[in-house]
Amino acid sequence: MRLSNSPIVVRPTLIVGLGGTGVLVCQWAEHYIRELFGHVPSFIRFLKLDTDACDDGGPPEGILSDFINLFHYVDVGEVVRDNASYPEFHPHLDWMRGFREDATFADYGCQGIPRLGRLVFFELRETVIHEAVATRFSSLRTSTQQIVEEQPDQFILAADGAPAVHIASSVCGGTGAGMLIDMAYNLRWWSRESFPKPAEVIGHLLLPDAFRVDPMLRPKLEATASATLDQIEFLSDERRPDIRVRYRSDRAGEDCFRRDTGPFNFLYLLNGQVDMGSGDRKHLVRQIARVIRAMAFEPLGQQVRSDANNKLAEILPQRDPVNNHRQCFSSYGLWCGTPGHGRANIESRILAELETLGEDRQQARAYYRQEVQTRIAAALGSTPGVSEFIQPAAAFRWDPPGRGTSQEILSGVLQSVRRYVETSLLPAARKDGEKIQDPNKPFDRLLEAADEMFSRDFFTAEQLKPISQIGACLDAWVEGLEASLAGRQSAAAPKINAVVTDILAAVRQGLDGLEQRVPALSWTSTDISPLISEAIDGRWNAMAEAILHENSVGAVKNTLRVFSIRKQALDALIELAWKRRTGGERNQWGNAPGRSNGSPRMADFFTTPLCASLESDNALDSVSERDLRQSLIRPVLFGIVMSIREVKPDLADVRAVEERLAQNLGQLAGEMKRFLRDIENHGWDLFRNGLADHQASNEHPYYRSICEIWRLAEPKIDLSKSRKYAAPLDVTVAQHVSGSCVPQLLTHNCEISLREANVDDNYRHITGEWLQILRLRYGFCLEAISRYSKYVAATDEYVRRMGFEFSDLWMDKSWYVSYQNALAEWRSQGNGQKDTMERRTYEANAAKVGSLRKLLDSVSERLRHQMRSVTEAEVGIRMAELHGGTSSRIDLMLHTMPLADSEAVRQGLGRCLALVDTLLQNVAQCTSGLPEKERHAVNEMLEGCRGDVRGFRESM
Repeated sequence: MRLSNSPIVVRPTLIVGLGGTGVLVCQWAEHYIRELFGHVPSFIRFLKLDTDACDDGGPPEGILSDFINLFHYVDVGEVVRDNASYPEFHPHLDWMRGFREDATFADYGCQGIPRLGRLVFFELRETVIHEAVATRFSSLRTSTQQIVEEQPDQFILAADGAPAVHIASSVCGGTGAGMLIDMAYNLRWWSRESFPKPAEVIGHLLLPDAFRVDPMLRPKLEATASATLDQIEFLSDERRPDIRVRYRSDRAGEDCFRRDTGPFNFLYLLNGQVDMGSGDRKHLVRQIARVIRAMAFEPLGQQVRSDANNKLAEILPQRDPVNNHRQCFSSYGLWCGTPGHGRANIESRILAELETLGEDRQQARAYYRQEVQTRIAAALGSTPGVSEFIQPAAAFRWDPPGRGTSQEILSGVLQSVRRYVETSLLPAARKDGEKIQDPNKPFDRLLEAADEMFSRDFFTAEQLKPISQIGACLDAWVEGLEASLAGRQSAAAPKINAVVTDILAAVRQGLDGLEQRVPALSWTSTDISPLISEAIDGRWNAMAEAILHENSVGAVKNTLRVFSIRKQALDALIELAWKRRTGGERNQWGNAPGRSNGSPRMADFFTTPLCASLESDNALDSVSERDLRQSLIRPVLFGIVMSIREVKPDLADVRAVEERLAQNLGQLAGEMKRFLRDIENHGWDLFRNGLADHQASNEHPYYRSICEIWRLAEPKIDLSKSRKYAAPLDVTVAQHVSGSCVPQLLTHNCEISLREANVDDNYRHITGEWLQILRLRYGFCLEAISRYSKYVAATDEYVRRMGFEFSDLWMDKSWYVSYQNALAEWRSQGNGQKDTMERRTYEANAAKVGSLRKLLDSVSERLRHQMRSVTEAEVGIRMAELHGGTSSRIDLMLHTMPLADSEAVRQGLGRCLALVDTLLQNVAQCTSGLPEKERHAVNEMLEGCRGDVRGFRESM
């Protein structure tokens, strides 16, 4: 797979994990690399070291290759006891003397004690660790050249030939913190055995705030972190003396941490304690792993490397004016943008739409009532009439009795006629009538009329009705059928019994006339049959009308029952849609965005959909909305509700509806994929083609989501907001396809600090990501970390509680002594560089800037509250754009303001206030079209802000 259209500069890279946290980072880094390539490239190697088994929280495949459990090679408790009894046999462990070690305690691991972790390193440095590192460096040297020669269009080797080493660890454990510093120096030394230049060492360290532990244990973690960070800061300052170390080795140059060489070239600290971070190690280790992958061989990494080299000269060697300490620490945050839609999202949108089918029942029912009544009348009016109902050919047979009185013969004939009508004529007529309209079945024409109306109004018309009115439309059909049934039942239509009675009366009248001509005893069938046929023929239309009326009433009743069952099924569908959506029932393959190989991509906490959620109102344009209805919602509605065409009440049972819902959603899998592909392709075109001519950035569909991703990518370190310490240097690197909309949409947020890295179009198919934003924060001292003071306080508590000395937390007491001497010297240098008046000027200017920030926070909060309260969305968006652009410019000005120069501060504050005035004026103009009440509220808010700005100007 190609990552970029141009070759990517890579270095032989060794990724080292120390301790439980570091091993997890390595496991996730390998997982992400395999996710991208399918294998680990030959210019990448891993080394995972711990003194315990692997922690939980790694990738699901549990990558255990390259893992070394160092406790299998050394008995720490035995070494501690032997060193205490025979120190002359362990001269390389002289730094352990005087330490309050507990050998029994050490039998169970490093137990969070850094010195025990360092002891493991010293004991196994030559026999295990150096051998493992040398093997990997040697393999990198040979295989890297091979892969570059095989894929010259994909990767090219960095010209200087120096390898890169990424070390991941925490600063508050035993193994990681104990081995961290020695490992960094030794890796740089050992890299020279295989490469012409020493390795570039990059550290990725987790601070204690990222761990969830019992409050009783937190002081130990924070004290260990404080000591580890102090040592790193001390060793990173070239004003310190050379530090001698004694290993079990006689190799030249491996006995001194030189003053001109710090342990790390770049050191990134993360604690997750900002608004966007989780503060949870299981998330942060994955983010670190993802950043390591990007730095190793993605185009984003090239931008970071080239930019970071400049930072080595611009800010990282600088010293903070407040305490004269090196600003050698950095941090970062990564956030990715995905299309955001999978089958689960589409299914959830379908279910969300189904939930709304009955929302507008009361209001919209009257709207559909007239049309429904018209359709019912038209459907029933087109039913076959009496003229189409042919009298059945059922012959009347009568045998003369041969005896009896005339009255008896007359009664016998009438009984025969009644019997003939009731047992022969009527059953045959009813049977023929059922062919015209079966009373036991619903009217097909009514069902077809309803289906046609639902299809047209809600799915095929040029102007579609709101889908929330489907329930109201169905209710209108039920009401219309009830009214039609009541009208038919009360109509003055002929009754069958009355028609039969009328036939018998006509027959009797005819027989009376016949008797006057022919005696009754002489009657034959030939005499009687014409009379009976004449009586029936003369009243057949009335009988046919009565039968058809009876049949139509029965058919209407059954049609009403069908619609009632449909209504019950619709209610059950609405309830089940809510339960299924809120219950999170999803097919397993739809839990994550898919990739080109068809496998699901594991969701990360640091990804955000670029597109609006499919459940939001503005997620789809009109074309996609119509497609969603026709292709996905209509099949579900018709398959579950409108498909009911028989009087079967069990079809409306919740279980039956649930089964049909699951079946229909399953049958829509192909349509869901097609729909997802269509909207993703449409969204991709919007993303990659940039802004249209004369299109404002805030009008772009992805403006808000990309700005939100930029916000979420804030470096995961919580720095002091007091403005007391020197401001760090922020850089944003955005990785995306060339020509995308991202740079134009981020201009207001980043301005000159934005860097671009371009990937190939196919990158999105493999990763499922369209955008990656890495925000780096270079150059701050330890005291600038807001929680560092708590680490120091925890150190005091922990030392007092354990009966330790402060030097016991350091790797070597001599380091601690040198550090305290250096601190005193640095303070004296700082006082010499800045006299009392200069310091007061600096602090006074910092206080002014801090006051302005408070004012800006107050104004911003009031503006944000007003944005949320306006009813017109376009006005709110315009206000957000004005506020965001102005805030970004002011932040940049305050960020670069020289606090030691009072005149520059005065001018800078004046420019900031002028920007605020312009912002308030522009907000007033863009809200001029609001309703009177809202405009009055906005004007009151603006006037209050102007008053605060005037007050600040006067105070200056």
